[in-house]
Amino acid sequence: MHIKHQSDLLIEVGCNVTRQLLQMVIELESEIYSTSSQILSNSSIGQHVRHVIEFFECLTSSTDGAVLNYDNRNRNILIEHDKEFAILKLKALLNAITTLNIDEQIFLEADYGRAENDVVRVQTTIGRELSYNIEHAIHHMALIKIGLIHSGSLYQIPEDFGVASSTLKYRKGLQCAQ
Repeated sequence: MHIKHQSDLLIEVGCNVTRQLLQMVIELESEIYSTSSQILSNSSIGQHVRHVIEFFECLTSSTDGAVLNYDNRNRNILIEHDKEFAILKLKALLNAITTLNIDEQIFLEADYGRAENDVVRVQTTIGRELSYNIEHAIHHMALIKIGLIHSGSLYQIPEDFGVASSTLKYRKGLQCAQ
């Protein structure tokens, strides 16, 4: 087993996931990108892309002691409708991810309650939150894949799009066993 330094691996995986999303947005038909789909609970592929971008943006802007709060993210609907703008955002994220210090300690703030002041604050690291963002992105990419299949898009979905590394390894093991 080849072991990379954890920061190198996390940054590489974060960039790979972002590149997959970027390539899909580049190649996808504009109408399919921005049209709501019943199979996606009346959201669009663009809305899922926006959601992923904004979570990564929260992380990449929460360095130097800033408090990370995904609930208070900027919801920029231009990302949902304008593929070119989404492409610019994804390219900027690729650069931002490469500069992250995964060992940096930060605080995560989250609102889990119904009352106004039900905010929880926990200590975390940039690396832990990058791991979370990777898994979060893969989850949304799996939903996007469902939307793509349902849409009849001409986009050729890569086999590993929206699939976790552990699942890919498991499937590969099953194929080898057969």
